Amino acid sequence: MMWMAGTDSLCTYFNKGWLDFTGRRMEEELGNGWAHGVHPDDLQPCLDGYRKAFDARQEFVLEYRLRRRDGEYRWLVDQGVPRLALDGTFSGYVGACTDITEIKRAHEAMLESVALGATIFGSLYGHVAALDRDGIIVAVNESWARFAEENTGDTIRPPVGANYAAVLHAAAAGGDDAAQQAGDGIRSVLDGRWARGSLEYVTHVGSEERWFDMTVEPFRRPVGGSSSRTSTSRGGDVPRPRRDGSARSWRTRCASPPSESWPARWPTRSASRWPRS
Repeated sequence: MMWMAGTDSLCTYFNKGWLDFTGRRMEEELGNGWAHGVHPDDLQPCLDGYRKAFDARQEFVLEYRLRRRDGEYRWLVDQGVPRLALDGTFSGYVGACTDITEIKRAHEAMLESVALGATIFGSLYGHVAALDRDGIIVAVNESWARFAEENTGDTIRPPVGANYAAVLHAAAAGGDDAAQQAGDGIRSVLDGRWARGSLEYVTHVGSEERWFDMTVEPFRRPVGGSSSRTSTSRGGDVPRPRRDGSARSWRTRCASPPSESWPARWPTRSASRWPRS
């Protein structure tokens, strides 16, 4: 869809594509006649943008809705450039319009989907974090953020942008076996070796001992990544089939002080349910 305008900014030509789109005759569109088809909400911004660019002799790109011959308003992107004669004299403008309605709708649908996904993610039960393939936290839900806020300095709920995998690796290098298990499990899910992993561990929040149940699952998306869901329970009350048997004896055997290279709030004991290799 092409158009041309003279040195007075009034349109002097529209091609067949434009006329077929609008269903109007050439004489109806000439001058400022074309503006009658612009959506009322877009008309003034459209004219203002056009006149501002025209007065400055600058290229412009505008988006507005134009009524099609069937009465439906369609989104157009309109790009105009100054026309210059061989001697450099300004001769007016020439422009081209493209119907971008379907692109607009797809974009709006994507935004709605992202907003819905963010709402669902934020309301998930437990403390949930999304990690990319490198182990960097790209999103956390409200529960995760609230726990971190209420427990200032908490290190088992790092913020968005932190490399969770690197944090665990550093703790493991300092001799923290629980961090080693957690890091290995998360990396196994991120690398696709495991379909899923789960780990129970104990940590201290202030003077209170609390057990957590961490589950790591992959994102089913092209760019990969994983989510870590950590459900918390106070006072060691973490539901598990053998709470009074193997889990309790494991806690007794493996109890140890935290590594000096890792803050005391990181788990120092765990009951692993990672898949066996």
